[in-house]
Amino acid sequence: MTLPILASILAILFTALTGSIRPANMLPILPPLCLLAALGVESLRRGAANAFDWFGVMTFSFFGLLVWLGWSALHFGWPPGLARQVARIAPDFPEESIIGGAAVGFILSAALLALPIVTRRGPMRGATNWALGLTLLWCLAVTLWQPWFAYTKNYQPVASELAKALDGRNYNCIKRAGIGDTQRAALDYFSGIRTVSYRSQEQCDLLLTYATANSSPNITKDEWNPIWQRRLGGGRKTEIFKLYQRN
Repeated sequence: MTLPILASILAILFTALTGSIRPANMLPILPPLCLLAALGVESLRRGAANAFDWFGVMTFSFFGLLVWLGWSALHFGWPPGLARQVARIAPDFPEESIIGGAAVGFILSAALLALPIVTRRGPMRGATNWALGLTLLWCLAVTLWQPWFAYTKNYQPVASELAKALDGRNYNCIKRAGIGDTQRAALDYFSGIRTVSYRSQEQCDLLLTYATANSSPNITKDEWNPIWQRRLGGGRKTEIFKLYQRN
């Protein structure tokens, strides 16, 4: 008990002192909290343990069905309403073979449905079903939806096009506005492009901005002239990268 509590306190302090309170930065807190929760599983009463197990099975079955419905909308256009939403986000998504992914998906779905049958009864059955169910559901989502997510959230084409736009230009540095940690890491990893904060005192020749359908960075546009633009996604999921040159 002492070790999980100490680890939780250290993880919370580390997160609070090293970065902003965002979901991605809170991940180090999860392992010690899981250890704390695991200590109470064996002490659950029979009714609570059965409810915990039943809720896990129903939850993963429901979300597994949603994964398949989304996959059907993506490739077969059914249900129509969901298909329109998917097409709006990625209107140019290329068609590809789905046989392999569908076969693996059926196997994973069968394993997910078989969990209540194959797991032994006992105080740890609920925790076991939750762990296995979450793993199988994650594998199912990755198997069926990985190509679509890679197409809509892959920043490698953006980094490559931006590198081409920068090729041959003389500049001292690139300021950024609205660029998050994910975009910064992708640009650095794929093309070695590094930026400095918009609030920096450096007088950079170029400015790179990132905007969505609902938000855009606040910059002094009179000082900058747009020279390059790249869009990702569509509808409410639209992402826009713009490169400016100082006037």
